[in-house]
Amino acid sequence: MDFSDFKNTLFTKWQYRILNVCWWGTIIIALFEFVVFIAFSKTGFLTRPVPAYLFERFALPSGINLLSVFFCTVSLKSNRYTIVQKNQIVCVTAWIVSSIVAIFHNYFKFLLVMNGIPIIIAAIFANRKLLLRILILCVCSFILSSVVMYFDNNPMSNVDFVTTIICELIFLSFIDRISSIIVISQSKQIDFIYNQNQRQMELIQELKIEPLTKLYNRTAFNGAMRSFIRKYGEQLINPHLVLLDLDHFKVINDTYGHANGDTVLIELASVIKKDMGGIRRAFRYGGEEFVLLFENEDTNQVIRVVEQIRKDFSSIRFDFAPEKSFTLTAGIARIKKNQDASAWFNSADSAMYRAKEAGRNRIEIENETLLVE
Repeated sequence: MDFSDFKNTLFTKWQYRILNVCWWGTIIIALFEFVVFIAFSKTGFLTRPVPAYLFERFALPSGINLLSVFFCTVSLKSNRYTIVQKNQIVCVTAWIVSSIVAIFHNYFKFLLVMNGIPIIIAAIFANRKLLLRILILCVCSFILSSVVMYFDNNPMSNVDFVTTIICELIFLSFIDRISSIIVISQSKQIDFIYNQNQRQMELIQELKIEPLTKLYNRTAFNGAMRSFIRKYGEQLINPHLVLLDLDHFKVINDTYGHANGDTVLIELASVIKKDMGGIRRAFRYGGEEFVLLFENEDTNQVIRVVEQIRKDFSSIRFDFAPEKSFTLTAGIARIKKNQDASAWFNSADSAMYRAKEAGRNRIEIENETLLVE
């Protein structure tokens, strides 16, 4: 995963977290306003006719919030928008929900601080331009909410109004400063987390690689086996397992030395990588044994790949034994219903040993010998 993909994944998680907060905020605000309406009705605090009050305080703000949050939900699930555009959409949605509280539910002056919440949210995405845009929107919504509060049923005095404006501007300036610090800190943390994650992935990868052949090791194979069996149970793949064994490897070591034996193993691994198209499904099981895993290839395709490996390897000539041709034997097993990892592996192992007993340098699948030379 490169840095861009890492950031996109991280930001996507934040987008949905913020969206969930907006949904819950919309619901809670609507319920709270309804409770306030009932309380005001019983205590005589209603200063408007009931239909007008319900429209201004309940239907209109709740409708705006629901539309904005619904649009945000659809946008986040759409492929039409880039990750940066989705960051902007979710921040604007948070601004709308917060502004609605400050503008329409202005019973208390402290609700004006709702205008500052989107600034903090925008800082999460570590984008100074986005933060500046949201700051401008918040200043506009603050001015509008202050004017609405001033001209509401019980207008504030000019002194109170000016004091409120000054205090709110100071508050927004403070929030902007804090958010700028968060942007810098968030950027550094994202870089640090990504670098640590990459290093961790590299270490995990190193632990799964067999150092001599550079193929995956037995630990990686065991994990892949579990994954393949799970996917097979979910009817996602139809896998095959191939067990390869280098013929007479002990004789090679005893005759030509272990260093040359290692050279033979390395060459065989190179052939496997080439014919398998990489090391994704190739493993060194141990000693002279190798394992190949195929996800969705049919049996004939598997046979063709293994046969190509067998032919390519047998055609190699080594400097320490130019007159010799080294060979391999293979057993192929397709997984069966209700078969666990051990039974599946043993099926390929049995096929390989039957091929060895029949003379080596051949491939066998279950009970059928496919090639003899």
